[in-house]
Amino acid sequence: MEKQIDINKVITASRTLKVLAHPIRIKIVEYLEEGEKNVGAIQDYIGLEQAVTSQHLKLMFTKGLLKRRREGNFIYYSIHNEILEGILHCIRDCKNP
Repeated sequence: MEKQIDINKVITASRTLKVLAHPIRIKIVEYLEEGEKNVGAIQDYIGLEQAVTSQHLKLMFTKGLLKRRREGNFIYYSIHNEILEGILHCIRDCKNP
């Protein structure tokens, strides 16, 4: 039998997956893999209104998946949780049913 996963990793993964359980949020994280982006660029990429985009970003920020910084009137977001890249890798490697 393989070694059991550390309970702290299980808890972190569970919390992260709960937040990512929306297709738009997965697309946002995928876009942010390229590097830091401002809200307008993220909005253009996902094609939603600014208010809806900001709601998704705020949730991911408050749950610790993203970090943000302000520069003048712009807010920039980037990936803060290293588990996200592993999750995206798993999603990409999944075979379609």
